[in-house]
Amino acid sequence: MKLEQAIIFMLVVCAIVLIIVFAKNKTEVFVNVILRMVFGAVSLHLLNTIFLSQEIDVLVGVNLGTIGTIGALGIPGFVLLYAIAFFNLF
Repeated sequence: MKLEQAIIFMLVVCAIVLIIVFAKNKTEVFVNVILRMVFGAVSLHLLNTIFLSQEIDVLVGVNLGTIGTIGALGIPGFVLLYAIAFFNLF
């Protein structure tokens, strides 16, 4: 078995295990991610508005990528997006 085949095999096995675990807690996890996405989008918009009113030039766009990041990572994802935006200032 080649290295590439072994890696693909491991990824498929990991994906199957994750699907099984996700299926057990499907509704709880789904609701949790959706709520994080909604509250994250609202928080992004509010923080962008606050920064604009204070004339701080750090804005994070509200789009599917940023909302998905917040939905997957939660508060650390939110902080990560603004850390990247601050980093781009320098």
